[in-house]
Amino acid sequence: MKRIINTFLFLSLAFSTAFAQVGRIMYLDFNTADANEVKSLIGEKTKKFNNTLEGEKIYTFQVAAGEKNGQLVRFLYADSFGQIEAYPKKGNEWWWKNVSPKITNSSGTEFLQYAEDASHNIAKPGENKVWKVLFYKIKPGEGESFWRYRKNVAKAAAELGDEISLRVWSSSIGGIPGRVLVTYAHKDYTGLDNESESWPKVVKKYNEMFNGNYNADNVAFSKSLEMWGNYSELWRFLPELSSPVPSS
Repeated sequence: MKRIINTFLFLSLAFSTAFAQVGRIMYLDFNTADANEVKSLIGEKTKKFNNTLEGEKIYTFQVAAGEKNGQLVRFLYADSFGQIEAYPKKGNEWWWKNVSPKITNSSGTEFLQYAEDASHNIAKPGENKVWKVLFYKIKPGEGESFWRYRKNVAKAAAELGDEISLRVWSSSIGGIPGRVLVTYAHKDYTGLDNESESWPKVVKKYNEMFNGNYNADNVAFSKSLEMWGNYSELWRFLPELSSPVPSS
C-alpha cells in the first residue's frame, strides 16, 4: 500500500461512488493510571506482529478533542476484506492475553471502505500528524446530493495540488448505515489555523470548475444530513504505536 489512508460503504447509495481499499477501526478506553502501560503494550504488540509493510498494517491515533478525548483509535488497512481474513491470528492472541485486560471499554469493530473518488491526498506518507475528523450521517435517499458535493470538493482540491489532504471513508459493516468519515490531515496544529486560507481557495476552484454552484451544492449537502449523528474529533497520529509507513 503506497500511502497511509486514513473511514464506510453506505449500502443504499443513490449516487455511485468508487470504493477502493478497506479498513477496520476500533476505539479503546482505559484508566488514566494505566495509560503508559497500555501504550507500551500496544507498541510492543505492533513491533512483534505488525512491523512490515507486507503484513497486517495497523496505525494508532489518540483522540485530542471530542467526547472520546484521550481514547486510542486503532485503524487497520488492507486492500480487501479477504486480505484481512488471511492475516495470521497470532497477534490477536497476544492482544487478548496482554492488552485486553487493561482496556476498560472498546467501541467494537467497524469495517470501512475508502471513497477514492471523494478523496485527495498527495502528502508524503506519515508526515501529517494531526487529523480533523468529521463524522456525517446521510439521510436515506439523499446520497446523490451528499456525494456530488464531496466528489466535487475532491476534484477542486486536486487542482490545487497539495493545498489540502482529504480522505473520505464510508461505513460498511458493524457501523451505522449512512455514516461517512471525512478527514483533513495536517503536519501539526498550524494546519488548522491555515484552513481559513486554504478553504476559500477550494471554494473558488469549485466555482470555476462547476459553473459557480458551490453555494447551491453546499446547501444541498447540508440538507442531505440527518439532524443527529454529525460531529467532529481531532486525532493525533502515534507512529511509535503504529506499523511502518510506506516510503512513497
